[in-house]
Amino acid sequence: DDDDDDAEPITFEVHFENHQPLYRYHASDVNRIVASFVPEVGYKVDLKNPQKTILVINAGGSAMMSVVENYDKLFHFNVNRAVHDKLSAHVPRDEERTTSA
Repeated sequence: DDDDDDAEPITFEVHFENHQPLYRYHASDVNRIVASFVPEVGYKVDLKNPQKTILVINAGGSAMMSVVENYDKLFHFNVNRAVHDKLSAHVPRDEERTTSA
């Protein structure tokens, strides 16, 4: 279909986390190998602002993979980071509380 050829490519990155100390995989190797399976047509690597992230995690003797949208905006699924960011945007600092009372 010609319409598909004219569409903007979907941007992506591969993000690797190794939580298995016995296996020393290098992130650059894993990222390159996983990215090589993504079709060239319709997809484009974007490490700064990807639409999708191919998340690869090695943990507990298993490798897990998922495609996630807006991974950076979801704070890499780090709950502490997300809560801190949301609270710091809404909870007044100590000096703001004392001056407004």
